[in-house]
Parts: sequence; C-alpha cells; structure tokens
Amino acid sequence: MYVGPGAGQFPTGNSVVADLIHVGQTITSNGDVYPFALKVATTQPKPVSGNRSYWVLVATDDPDSLVDNIKLSVAGAVVSNQLTIRGFDPHQAWTSLEVTAPTLVAQPHFTTTMQRLADVKAIYPVLEA
Repeated sequence: MYVGPGAGQFPTGNSVVADLIHVGQTITSNGDVYPFALKVATTQPKPVSGNRSYWVLVATDDPDSLVDNIKLSVAGAVVSNQLTIRGFDPHQAWTSLEVTAPTLVAQPHFTTTMQRLADVKAIYPVLEA
C-alpha cells in the first residue's frame, strides 16, 4: 500500500490499469513479469481468522461520539490516529481512525459493527509486522 500525496485519482488509476495490461500481456507471452515474477514460497502463510487493528474511514458529524460508541461496541478497543479529512464539499467531512482491539476481530463482524455506528467509506486491516 502506498500512502501520501500523488498525481490524483485519474492518473493513478490509469497507471494501475496500464501496469495490469502489461502484466497480462507478459504472462500471455510466457515472460517473467518484473518485479512480479512468480516465486515458490518455502513456507506457507498461517491463516488468520481476524485482525487486531483496522483503519476506518467514515462520514460522521460527531467523531468524538463515534469514538465513544466504538469503545462501547468493541470492548477494550483503543482508538488512535484520528484525522479529519475534508474534500471538495465543505459540508462533508470524513474521519480516519485506527481501531485496535485486545483480541482478533473477524473482518465481517468488525465491518457490520462499524456500519451500525456510521456511514462507512472504507475499512482496511492494518498490516502488523
């Protein structure tokens, strides 16, 4: 995942589609797709039934109330990295925050919980090292 300022959604989308077309054409011609050449893994990843941390992007009028409700809905949750994001519409504000639970929480359960609390735009598991 890349995070930070970029060229914008349309130039970025165009680049992603161009890369995918290149990868597809290279695979069709039996060539190695740098840097995506297939490699055999020596170990298999362990299946994960859930995650402890999620990034949540929600539309909400009252982020502080949302944080309180998250703490009530996900027992022992810690909410951090709260950031308000304003787009082109001055009346619309999104809140980005990280929710860390004391135990693993399955994505469907977590998503359902967040949807009950606010207008969810996106939920991503946080990749932990």
